[in-house]
Amino acid sequence: MRGALFYLILIFTSAANLASAAAPAPAQTAIVKQIENYLNSFENFSADFEQNVAGNEVVSGRLKIAKPGKFRWEYDDGKLLIISTGDTIIYVDNELDNVHYLSADDTIAGMLSRDKISFSGGDYDIENLVASGGEVCLLIKNTKGEEAGKVNLCFAVKPINLKTIEVIDANDNLVQLNLENITYPEKFDSELFNYYENHNRSR
Repeated sequence: MRGALFYLILIFTSAANLASAAAPAPAQTAIVKQIENYLNSFENFSADFEQNVAGNEVVSGRLKIAKPGKFRWEYDDGKLLIISTGDTIIYVDNELDNVHYLSADDTIAGMLSRDKISFSGGDYDIENLVASGGEVCLLIKNTKGEEAGKVNLCFAVKPINLKTIEVIDANDNLVQLNLENITYPEKFDSELFNYYENHNRSR
């Protein structure tokens, strides 16, 4: 499971700048704009999550995001913690007592933690848009190569609400993050995003 989760954070933190590969229909343009406005309507938010790993494991936890660039991704079992300080992304495996550091410049620190999200210009394309049953999903790919995998973001549309983040790697392995109880705006203690002081404390 840890390998899949580490891959998830590499992809999740890379999905920052999105662009439509082709001119969408007017209805699609409108819904994409609504999603963009929704994601830009709050600075901070938190959500509970359940994460399906390759369809046979389920873990739960809490995601906290503070724009620009900061997030705390904490698992209920205490085994894993992922923090973005804005400059550095820190992946902590408490079970194995391992820590990995990633440059936020290399991984772009997370689409959802960007100050402003735009679906025009950048290194990512909206490969597909599917609207069905009161939900719309945007499949996003890296324009630099298929080896980076893809991200599928699914939203409820009435009202707009982020529901699911799905990551598909180059081998078509799927990691799914289902969000619940999203609350915003939130006010967070800045120390939540400081690994050295807080990685062993739940908030």
